Amino acid sequence: MDKQLEQQINHWQDTISDGNRFFTLRRYGDAMRLYEQARQLATGLFSQWQDTEAAIATVVISYHNQADLYLHINLATEALETLHQAHTFVLKTLDQAQKTEPENDARIQQLLQAANRTYFAIMRHQQRYPSDAQDTLIPAPPSLGAGHTITMQ
Repeated sequence: MDKQLEQQINHWQDTISDGNRFFTLRRYGDAMRLYEQARQLATGLFSQWQDTEAAIATVVISYHNQADLYLHINLATEALETLHQAHTFVLKTLDQAQKTEPENDARIQQLLQAANRTYFAIMRHQQRYPSDAQDTLIPAPPSLGAGHTITMQ
């Protein structure tokens, strides 16, 4: 792994850890700022990583930490929007991989698994917080069947 990339990954890890520390200390504004910074780092680094599973994990963790914080401060709608953004990022990345590197089965399978995880995170959220759900179509991962969508109401 490239030395600069390794430093950036370490910076992401430190940023997430600092955000978690601030969350524990109930310094939610600081935690949110760090989670947002971690998300930007993770999405920016995503295409540089050879390890697809680790790259996906950093992105999903970053989004989900933000969503968890929103839930903790009773902002369920914002949490849902954040989960939807994570799912959209994974689906777009999956679509791009299927078009540009269809022979890379391992990467595509890892992205499909991530798409399933983000999709079901949205489903769990909608079940827990039905009054905060949005009237938005959430595309299902391709493994759930083409054209399958749900409506968030």
